Amino acid sequence: MIDRDALLEKYRAERDKRLRPEGNAQYVRVATHFPHMLADPYTPRTERAPVTDHVRFAMVGGGFAGLCTGARLAQAGITEVRIIEAGGDVGGTWYWNRYPGAQCDTASIIYMPLLEETGHVPTEKYAHAPEILAQARKIATTFNLYEKALFHTEVERLTWDEARQVWLMGRGAAGLADRDGPGGPVHRRFRRHRHRALERAQTSRHPGHRDVQGPPVPHQPVGLWLHRW
Repeated sequence: MIDRDALLEKYRAERDKRLRPEGNAQYVRVATHFPHMLADPYTPRTERAPVTDHVRFAMVGGGFAGLCTGARLAQAGITEVRIIEAGGDVGGTWYWNRYPGAQCDTASIIYMPLLEETGHVPTEKYAHAPEILAQARKIATTFNLYEKALFHTEVERLTWDEARQVWLMGRGAAGLADRDGPGGPVHRRFRRHRHRALERAQTSRHPGHRDVQGPPVPHQPVGLWLHRW
């Protein structure tokens, strides 16, 4: 018989060991202190004209959530979609996480989506990062999502237009844009956000964090580990 109260108390005690009195103040905003680290180290930026269009579905983020939504919409015959991604390619976490030896700690056949639809058989029980990223790219290719994607692009504003019954998404008051310039709005009836606990890059406020030399190793946009390799 499991003592439920004792078990909960044990988990509570372990949680309390990790609580910090300063809360989120233990972190440093990368945009404020290390803005150069926000640049995409993997894919060169390709300049394009501002985009203004109307789609039925827009997915903010090109990770597995956005890819799976886009894939299922394609299977349903819905092609008026748009994936908007801050990175230079699809993959989300696995686009940014490329530190040596990175793996997923969930079994591949459970974690990696749309295996049957893409015909992929995982090579390991716990896949390494390159294979997971390759699966993300395969999903985008299989369901023709690349042609509907805007990379190196961020959404800074969402506004509901009651008269037209659409969402206006973009940068500032003008609309959608790349990181460096304004652009026209993208209108869509439905939006799909990726689920992440944190949305802005941060790093720990440890002693000497301002003095770290060498390039950072990105670990998802929500956290940059200041290592030197």
